[in-house]
Amino acid sequence: MPEWLSISVRFIFSWVILMPIAVIAGGKLLGQLFKLDGQDDDSFRIRVPPVLKFSAKKEEVLLGVALFIIDLFLVGAFFGEDTYLLFKREFGVDPGQFNSICTFSSFLSVLVSTTILLVSKGFGQLRRIRPDPVIKEHEELIEQLRKDDPQKNAGSRND
Repeated sequence: MPEWLSISVRFIFSWVILMPIAVIAGGKLLGQLFKLDGQDDDSFRIRVPPVLKFSAKKEEVLLGVALFIIDLFLVGAFFGEDTYLLFKREFGVDPGQFNSICTFSSFLSVLVSTTILLVSKGFGQLRRIRPDPVIKEHEELIEQLRKDDPQKNAGSRND
C-alpha cells in the first residue's frame, strides 16, 4: 500500500470518522445532565454512509467538543508516547502518535461522559429513595384543598 494512502486512511479514521462520532456521543450523554443557555443554533452532524447518521444540537455540541479537547490535551500532555506505544504494541496498528492520541481521546470522551451520566443517574436514584419533604407537604396540601371544597372539585372534573 502506498504511504500516502496509508496516511490518508489513518487520518480519515481518526479525525473524520471517529472523533466526530465521539464528540456527538459524548455531547449527547452530557447534554442529558447539563443545559446551557445561548446554544440555540449549534448543530453538528456526521454521516458514515449508508449505515450511521449522528447529530448533536445545542449544548450537546459544546459539551462534546469541550470534553474531547480536554481529553485530547490531557492524553497528549501526559500519556502521548505511551498511547502511541499501546496502539503499536497491543493492537498491532501504527497510526502515528498524533492519530493514536486522537483515537484514544475519542474513546476516552465517550467513556468519561458515560461514566458521568451513570454516576449522576445512580446518585439521583439514591436521592429518590428518601422522599423530598417539600413534595410530600405539597401533595398533602393539595389533598387537603380537595377535601375542603368537594363541590368545586366535583364540578371541575370532566368524567
